[in-house]
Amino acid sequence: RQVLEAFEVATAGKTDAILSLCDRFNAETDNGRNMKRYDALLNAVIVHIAQVNRNIQAAGLGRGGSRDFTLPTAAELPAVASDFELVTWLVIADK
Repeated sequence: RQVLEAFEVATAGKTDAILSLCDRFNAETDNGRNMKRYDALLNAVIVHIAQVNRNIQAAGLGRGGSRDFTLPTAAELPAVASDFELVTWLVIADK
């Protein structure tokens, strides 16, 4: 949610894409056909999200957990990129 809010602030009042940056991204990714770099970044985020979920589960089961805590099923836990729906993307690049 914080990232979406930052995205909203950064783009407020802007209606057009910055074509030079779009051209640069397209050149870097062969018009989106070679997304290895960005796939690796996305997978790193997914690994982090999964670890945070495991930490939350461990804390919920520990002494500080509540009586109402229930573990999610394996199907409910994010594990791979296909468990997520990409809503939008923003590439932040240096000049």
